[in-house]
Amino acid sequence: MEDKTKFKLVGAAAGLIIGLVFVWQGILGALIVSLLVVIGYFAGKYVAGDFPALDEFLERFASRNRDRD
Repeated sequence: MEDKTKFKLVGAAAGLIIGLVFVWQGILGALIVSLLVVIGYFAGKYVAGDFPALDEFLERFASRNRDRD
């Protein structure tokens, strides 16, 4: 399966799940699920090593805290 097709299917599945949560729980539940999906996506991307911008941010944040001590 082509990578772009895989991402489209994952996006459609996430949309379906969020839509079902919206029907069952309302807008607040759907927003919470959406936020958790986004956090999970970026956590997975970080673990896979595909998110170097977060590494740079964490390095800057850690170095600022070391400078204060």
